[in-house]
Amino acid sequence: MNPSIKGIAMAALALLLTNPVTPVVALPQKTNQPLTDERSQPLKDTLIVPGERVGQITRTTTKQDLVKLFGASHLVDKTISGAEGMGSFAATQVNLNQGQSLLVVWSDNTRTKPLDVRNLAWAWKTREGIGVGTPLSELRNYVRS
Repeated sequence: MNPSIKGIAMAALALLLTNPVTPVVALPQKTNQPLTDERSQPLKDTLIVPGERVGQITRTTTKQDLVKLFGASHLVDKTISGAEGMGSFAATQVNLNQGQSLLVVWSDNTRTKPLDVRNLAWAWKTREGIGVGTPLSELRNYVRS
């Protein structure tokens, strides 16, 4: 496999949490709440462990858990469309400090079973340091080592 393609593939795989049965695409939506706000403490756990967790969010996290973790004022519930406009999915936008926001997509309307976590801001990284904005040159070095 071409090394640059392999690097891109490795980065994409590292950022995936789960392999959703139905592809979901988050469409831009207007909300009345800002995407950032004033939190007294920045989020300390911004580690992505593919297939296991995004920070403290795991496969068993519920909407009520998000309220406990981040506070209700930082959450915005919405409905997003699936790929090609097929279907709709419950989602919860988590609005945190700059660089720490994310979107939890639910597999059920009761918001008790996460399907995936996406739209991760730049602060979220894997143990290897891969995240949004990682330069291709760094990804290539990671694949070579």
